[in-house]
Amino acid sequence: MDKLVYHRGGKPTEPQKIDFEFKQGITAYEFRNLCVRMASALGYSNNSIENAFPTPKDNEHETDKRQLKLLFD
Repeated sequence: MDKLVYHRGGKPTEPQKIDFEFKQGITAYEFRNLCVRMASALGYSNNSIENAFPTPKDNEHETDKRQLKLLFD
């Protein structure tokens, strides 16, 4: 099991810790979706998220799983 964790410093009224757990071997598209969810949970606007993480078109997200392996190894 892998984790993507965000810790916010100080004493804000917003969430101070956001923690996503996910299975190993996810695709780059699935990792992108986790990042989108994290950005949304942090309060970024939908426009900002779409600009930073554009939605793939025409099966662009079906990439080689070896790419993601490089991220986590």
